[in-house]
Amino acid sequence: MKNAAPVLFALLLCISLPAMTVVASEPAGDVRSQSAPVDAEETPNRLALEGEVRAEYRNTGPDLGATLASTDDALRTDRELYALEAGLEDATADEQRELLETTHDRLAERLEALEQREQAAVEGHAAGNVSDAELMQTLFANYAEAEQLSSAFDDLEAASTTVSGVSISTQGEQAVLDTYRTPVRERLEAAIRGDDRRGSPVIVHRTAETGYSLSMIDGERYTSETTRFDNRNTSATDQFEGSISGAHDRAAEHYPWVFDRPSSTTAGMSAPAQLYHIQVAHTQGDLRLYLDGGTTEVYQERHHLRLAELPSEPVEETWIDDGLELSINETPANGPVEVTVTEDGSGEPVDATVSVDGHEMGETGPGGSLWVIPAAESYEIDVDADGRTVNATVE
Repeated sequence: MKNAAPVLFALLLCISLPAMTVVASEPAGDVRSQSAPVDAEETPNRLALEGEVRAEYRNTGPDLGATLASTDDALRTDRELYALEAGLEDATADEQRELLETTHDRLAERLEALEQREQAAVEGHAAGNVSDAELMQTLFANYAEAEQLSSAFDDLEAASTTVSGVSISTQGEQAVLDTYRTPVRERLEAAIRGDDRRGSPVIVHRTAETGYSLSMIDGERYTSETTRFDNRNTSATDQFEGSISGAHDRAAEHYPWVFDRPSSTTAGMSAPAQLYHIQVAHTQGDLRLYLDGGTTEVYQERHHLRLAELPSEPVEETWIDDGLELSINETPANGPVEVTVTEDGSGEPVDATVSVDGHEMGETGPGGSLWVIPAAESYEIDVDADGRTVNATVE
């Protein structure tokens, strides 16, 4: 570990991991092809997608159909647990053991189906065969089912402790399920259920054959999550050999800026899943990683960054029209940009509606600024202030 002096490094040997609308296909020149994170200056490196990337924006609001579908999954889980509880009451020890193992197998099959459904939806979206709405519904459904399955595995494991001669561990399943319960999905779930009082979030989603990323602005923070299917190989031998420190060192190689200035670090692993999780709090926010033991690469990366702490540079050009002046500050690694609208000449901030690539993002605040996330390195900004407009193209 680098620069350990100011660091509180708590290495937790914990096994469980609880520890629209506008389509903007990303130009081929914007795609970065590599398995390791892309270097960024003065901020954490970012995991990118490989191959042709489809990038889009979507506002997600209440969806009764998706909510009802998730209710069906919840009822199926309840039936599974009820049958387990009822079956254990009057069964012999052998029958109890068989029932526990059968229930475990059925829940594991549902988890496997969830994984396959997710990858198929992402690949279908990247290929243009799955719509934005269908992708969001799948991500929502998988989040909801992951929550249900996690609870069911907990109940199953607890029930197994009451039966002699049975020891069921669900640590591997819980580790995998945790990769589906992410902050962006949590916000997506609240929006689809109509429980999000903060309004419908604009989620920028990028898909490729190799994986996907989700990002959004949440108040004063930028949240970004990227999953790389091709960095996961469950059939390969665990090259970390169960060593959490080995996974930690690998993470430090990929994210040197983060590991040079951590305020706290936690780590854990799941041997059955060959997944290692590392979480680091640093000066700009926090980073959570899931490394795959088979490839030693980052399977999932989650950034939670404070916008005010991100380094930024102004785009050299400013745009003036209809008495409005538009300026833009960009952050590294295709991150969020700050759009500022002022009166031309006086510099007074202006209340305005900001759109990116034709998708409405929100209103400027008291300072005339709004943070937005462009889906690609090249993008268009449109500003409307009571009929006065100014437009910019950034390449």
